[in-house]
Formats: sequence, structure tokens, C-alpha cells
Amino acid sequence: MWRRLFNRVSIIVSLFISAALGAKASAQILPPGETPTKLATGYVFTEGALYDHNGGVYFEDMHPSGQVATNPSHIVRYDIASGIATVVDPSSGGANGLYYNANGQVVSADRERRQISLRSASDISVVQQAVVTAYNGTRFNGPNDLVIDSTGGIYFTDPDYENRLSLPDATYYFSGTTLTRILTGFNRPNGVILSPDQKTFYLAVEGQKLIMAYDVTSPGVLSNGRVFARDDVNASGQTIPGITNGPDGLTIDPAGNVYAAVQNAVWAWNPAGQQLFELPFPEDPTNLDFGGADGKTLFVTAGTSLYSVRLNIVPEPASLMLLVLGGLGLVMASRWARF
Repeated sequence: MWRRLFNRVSIIVSLFISAALGAKASAQILPPGETPTKLATGYVFTEGALYDHNGGVYFEDMHPSGQVATNPSHIVRYDIASGIATVVDPSSGGANGLYYNANGQVVSADRERRQISLRSASDISVVQQAVVTAYNGTRFNGPNDLVIDSTGGIYFTDPDYENRLSLPDATYYFSGTTLTRILTGFNRPNGVILSPDQKTFYLAVEGQKLIMAYDVTSPGVLSNGRVFARDDVNASGQTIPGITNGPDGLTIDPAGNVYAAVQNAVWAWNPAGQQLFELPFPEDPTNLDFGGADGKTLFVTAGTSLYSVRLNIVPEPASLMLLVLGGLGLVMASRWARF
């Protein structure tokens, strides 16, 4: 009896997995007619969208560098259920890029503090530690964006948007106490992200209108650099007129599809670099992050506002497991009902 039951369960579980993945693979990632929804507005310049895994989205309201003393940048939290946006750090140091570490703490790329900061898990406004502030004794220009790998190592960019002329534009990797300059020669390196298996590192180069991809041979060690995509060339390979700036922030979904905040739109590509969609926005997108209860909402900072877009992406592995277990429960219940 148990062997037959196990075989039936195995078949049903396989069908559930195949159905779930098959349905998502065949569906359009961008639903027909989907447009951005404006959630909050009235800010100076929004950046650094980060879902907080607790029903909210953090983002930065970036103010001009020359107004730090009188009109500092601040971090805002948008509550998804209530639709209320609240300032949670009134003097953020220009936290342009935000990312969670394994301990549930937000690590930020602080443009005005010119450092990578580790923030308190209970209060994002409290900077517990300046993780790294300088390269070979010279202060950074103003770190822009970051991503953290499974070992805790931090990849981050340091472009000179403020014309501080401190260091050449570069991308760095910090692990433990070791800081390594891993990429140079690009004009305004900006957004960074890792593939789900952490074998590919992506770098948005705003000044050159392209996204680079690299193989990660070991943490912080890159090879085989190649152009992954351009935001001034459409899916047919034609140059798009009027594109004056390149990609900004990047994010990625569990299937490895890459999403970029570009001029007047959000673009997406599959892991092979084939364009999936181009979604126009009423304001220039700057950064983006997936979140929401099912992880299928893309939160986008753009111009003076925070937006959201619902997408048909493959669920997180945990969500898929819940689907499988649900199917298993139905099979077991059906079987035991016969006794």
C-alpha cells in the first residue's frame, strides 16, 4: 500500500512542479496592459528601492550634495497595506543603494558620508559601523550601489557624480578586512547585481549606456567580461535616438532575468541577453527591487516618486515548495479519506 501511495504522491508532486514552472515559463512576464502604479510622490529625487520583508519598502529621497547641512537626504518607508510613507531616517548620509546582509541589517552605499555603512536591524537610521571609507588611504568619491554575496562580501560602485576628483571611477569588493579594486576604466559604474547562483556579476555603466556581465570564478574575482545589453539599442538591434543616459539600478528574479532602470523605462532581459520587455514610465527610473507577499511586485524609484508593477515571474523556491506541499497534502487527505 505504502509503495503505491508513494508512487502516486511522486507523480502528483512532479505534476505540480511541472505545472507551476510550465505555466510561468509560457506566461508573459509583463502582463498585457500592465502599467506602473504610483504609490508615493512629492520627493526631490528617489533612489535605492528595497523591500523590507515586513510589508514595507524603503527608498531614499536624495537631496543636492550642497544642501547636506540644511536639507539632508533621508530614508522613507512606504507601508504597502496603508499606503502611508514615513521618514525613518531624517539624515541618511545620501544612502543611494540599500541591501540586506545575512543578519537582517541594511548595508548602504552612502554618497554624502562617502562610505559603505552597516545599519541597525532595529532602527535603519542608526549607523552602527562605517564598513569601509577609503581605498589605499584615499576617500571614496561617493559609493552608489552594492550587492552582497553568500560569503558576506560586498561588491559596490564608486562613480564620481559629485566631481570630487578623489579616485578614478571604479567597482570594489570588500570582504572581512580586505578591499580590492576589481574593475576600472568605465564611465560612471552604477547598479550591480549577482545572478541567483552567484556565478555571474552584472554591472550597469551609466556613462556608456551598457550592462556588463562577468563570470565569478571565486568571491570578488571576475573573468570573461562581456557586454550583456545596451539601453540605446532595441531588441531588433537598432539604435534608439534620444537616449542620453545609460542604465542605473539593477535587480534580478529567481529565473535569472535581469531588470534595469533606464531612461524613461524599465527594461528586462533573460540570462542570454535577449530583451523581454520595455515598460515606459512617466518619470526616469533610478532603482528597483522585487517584493510583496509573493515576491512578484517590482517596486521602482523614479524621479520624484515610488511606483509598483505586477509581473508574472517564477516564484521563489520557498513559494514553489509550499505549492508542492499543498499538493502533497491533498493527495494524503484523499488517500486517508478511504480508510
